[in-house]
This record gives sequence, structure tokens and C-alpha cells, in this order.
Amino acid sequence: MNEPNDTLVELTLTPASAEAVDAYFASRADDGFAVAADSGITARVASLLDQVGAAPGARNDLATRTLERVVGRGALGEHVLADADVEALDALLIAQFDARRVPGTLRPRAEKIAALSALVVEPPAARPSADLGSRTFAKVAARMSESPLPFEPRRLTLRGRWRDVVSVAAVLLIGASVVWPVMSSVRREASRSACLSNMHASATGLAAYADANRDTLPVLTAGFGGGSWWNVGTPGGSNSANIFTLAREHYVGLDDLACPGNPEAPTALAHPEDRDWRALPEVSYSYRIMPGPMRVHSGAGDVAILADRSPVVLRAVRGDLVDPLENSPNHLGTGQHVLFASGRAAWMDSPEVEGRTADGQPTVDNIWLPRRVERALDRAARQRGIISGRELPTDTLDSFVGP
Repeated sequence: MNEPNDTLVELTLTPASAEAVDAYFASRADDGFAVAADSGITARVASLLDQVGAAPGARNDLATRTLERVVGRGALGEHVLADADVEALDALLIAQFDARRVPGTLRPRAEKIAALSALVVEPPAARPSADLGSRTFAKVAARMSESPLPFEPRRLTLRGRWRDVVSVAAVLLIGASVVWPVMSSVRREASRSACLSNMHASATGLAAYADANRDTLPVLTAGFGGGSWWNVGTPGGSNSANIFTLAREHYVGLDDLACPGNPEAPTALAHPEDRDWRALPEVSYSYRIMPGPMRVHSGAGDVAILADRSPVVLRAVRGDLVDPLENSPNHLGTGQHVLFASGRAAWMDSPEVEGRTADGQPTVDNIWLPRRVERALDRAARQRGIISGRELPTDTLDSFVGP
């Protein structure tokens, strides 16, 4: 196999050809037009140079003559579209450059115009070399190997920074001391709002029960057989079973009888046949002690029939010292919600409410105690054993709730 020869060969004209070229250029030096050739060699040289347009002084260069051939005119000038092309262009503009929407007679011209405009508006993007990225990374790596960037790892230390750490900790403690009371207050208000909503739901349930039961309040166990009424979960010995009737008969949900301030209160019935809570800590609200059926009437509007659970009962059951003026633990001892027979629910800062005696005299009534205990004992004598769980309201106007 012959190897390719990369040696450049120098080409030169023969003396006769060189003389013919000189004669050709000399004949055009005066007026720029070709003259008759004197010999055959001169004629061939003149013909060859005329075809490539290389003659100096020629009137039109190769590019000008090429453009004239493209436009089909003898000289370049102002060009206008043919009438058919103008109509096709107008139709293409109306069709928003969608040649498929142009009428059939103009569609071929419109497709050609659209193709030409695409060349102008969307020129083909130059494709980068396939190995451009590789070559770029190779150059960067080579440059970095020649002069690597100076880098010295620093060791993190708290030396000399304890003052800043203490300052930040102090700021955080101050912020927490400000935010924590605010958040606690927000939680308390949210709990009170939810509890008040429960009172309103209970009032609605009690009204519905009274309408269906000849204006009487719920009574499942009446009189308690002379025994205690704070034995929650014991049939015949629990006053809480009376208010549980609202949930059992679906006048309210059990969650409506669960105060957010009592974390042990259940919010749903464990069994459909349940008739009471299982233990005293599960009870959130103290219901009026019911010695028998009580009819709701206009004169009993100031009587408390439901309130946040009684702290007196909780302490008396354990045998602890009691304070009749203590507020309900549902709201951390700040007060309690009270629902009256009139349907009014109110927040009370004290367990003492304004009421009336049987003969119509105004009085102050403690909702944790029956009236006869209030009359018989002064505040100093109310410290231990003032109730045993067998007391009953003195009359229909006596506000006395439990357990």
C-alpha cells in the first residue's frame, strides 16, 4: 500500500503560459474590456479568468452576479412581493403563523413563507463539541494542580468565646421568662373557653331532656337510699349517674361532660350500656344533688345545677381539711363555671353565689355546701368533717352540687 505523500509540489507556469497571462492583463489595463486573443493559449487563459471573475477592473464581482441570478434581475434594486405572496403573507399573519389554517389556494405559498421566517426567527443553535466539557474540566484540573488554592483547616474552639455564650444564654432565659407566662395564660384561656362551651352544650342537653320528660331534670338515682351520693360507679349510690344520663341517652356527647382541666376525664363511652363514670377522678362537673325528681320552674332560675367539680367533695372523700371557699381544681383554683337553672352559664371567682331563700329573702349561697350546714357552721368550724356525703339540699332553692 502506498503511503500518502504530504510533500507540497510547487507548480509553475510554462514560459508560453506566463506570456499569455501577461498579454491578457495588458489587454485589459486600458478600458477594462477583453481584446481579441493573439494565440490559442491567450484565448484559453482569457476564457478561464473571465469565468471566475478574477480579472482586475471587472464591472461586477462574483457575489453581485450571483445575487442578480438569484433574484432574476439584471441589477440589484428595490424588490417587492408578488400579489399572490402578499395575499399569502396576510393570510398567514391572520392565522398567527399557522400555515394549516390558511385557505387551500394560498397554503403552499404560506408554508414557504413560514419556512423562511422560521430560518430568521429561530436560527439553528450551534452544537457544542461533544468533548467540550471533558476538555474544560481537564484544563481546570491541570491549572489547579499547577497552583493549588491555599487552604488551612481551622480548629473550632470556645476559647475566648465564653462571654458570648453566657450572653446568648442570658437572652434566651429572659425570653423564656417573658414567653412562658404568656403561653400559660393562653392555655388557661383556651381551657376556660372549651369548658364554657361544654356548659352551653350541657344547657342545651338539659333543656332537651326536660322537654321530653315533663320539665324535670335527669334523675337516675333518687334519694340514694340514705347512703352516700359520692360513690361514683356504684349503682344507687352515685349522684354523677344522674348527669351521665345525658350522655347515655345521647342528649350530649361524653366529651361535652369532660373539662379540659381534668386530664382523667374520658371523652367517649367505653360501652353503650355504661350508666356512670368508673371513678370519682373521671368526673369533671358536679351536678345538683337530686333527692328526687326536680321540676324546672321560673322561681328556681338562680339555683346552680351544674358546676366545675367540687374541691370540697374531693378533699372530704380523702378525709383532708377542706375550705368551703376554695375554687374548683379544673382551672387551677382560679374559679369555676356555673350553670344555673335559667340556662345561664357564668364564670365565678368564688363558690358563693347570690340566691334566695324559700320565703324569698336574698342570701349568699355556697354551691359546695347545703344551706343548713352553712347556717349551722361558721367558717372556722367548716375545716374538717363538715359533710359526709349524705347531705341533701335544704329546699328546691338551695344550690348544692356534687360530687
